[in-house]
Amino acid sequence: MNYKSLISILFNNNLVKGASAHWLSQRLTALCLIFFGSWFIVSLVMMDNFQFFYIRDWILRPLNSIILVLFGLSLTYHSSLGLDVIIEDYMHQPSQRKLCLNLNKKIHLILSFILIFSLVAVNLELFNG
Repeated sequence: MNYKSLISILFNNNLVKGASAHWLSQRLTALCLIFFGSWFIVSLVMMDNFQFFYIRDWILRPLNSIILVLFGLSLTYHSSLGLDVIIEDYMHQPSQRKLCLNLNKKIHLILSFILIFSLVAVNLELFNG
């Protein structure tokens, strides 16, 4: 088998397109995490008080709420992408791999919903302390 036929198999089966989209998504979310993580650390350092009411008031600011949602969603998506790669590389039985990939997606989706629900609950002041 020559290299030209191997390359044509890869491109005809769209294996390269799927892998490159996954690679690009992982790199873009990593850049988002650098930006949002830096913002989060700077925001924490600039806080004077870490009591519940001060943290809640900080979260209630619209810009902080939006950035926290974006930070959490990019974190869960990046985590899901990374675990997909680990599962695909180290799980050798197809049925077990499929089960773990589905479980990974469902757990990260649940985490995303919990994140959004928590921030909405704080913004609606459901937790007054």
